[in-house]
Amino acid sequence: MPRPLRIRVRFRRTGDDHELAVADDGPGLPEGAGADFSGLRLVRGLCRQISGRLDIESGGGTGGGTGGGTGGGTGGGTTCRIRFAARRAPDAAPG
Repeated sequence: MPRPLRIRVRFRRTGDDHELAVADDGPGLPEGAGADFSGLRLVRGLCRQISGRLDIESGGGTGGGTGGGTGGGTGGGTTCRIRFAARRAPDAAPG
């Protein structure tokens, strides 16, 4: 299976949320692979811990929610987006 040549990472604030997106230009995930990759299981667990949402787009296929990732395997790369609520840092205690 060919490996991606480029990987892009983007972190931005969108309104009251943060979004972390990781995209590559590889062949995409195989059909139905979203539930089977150990890396995605780890990311889903982390999303649950921060009450985030994981969206996966791969090779033309799209998966949503914390269990998404239908794959497509038709090329065009994969993009994983994690969205979570922005939290304000607590004010410093007087000192």
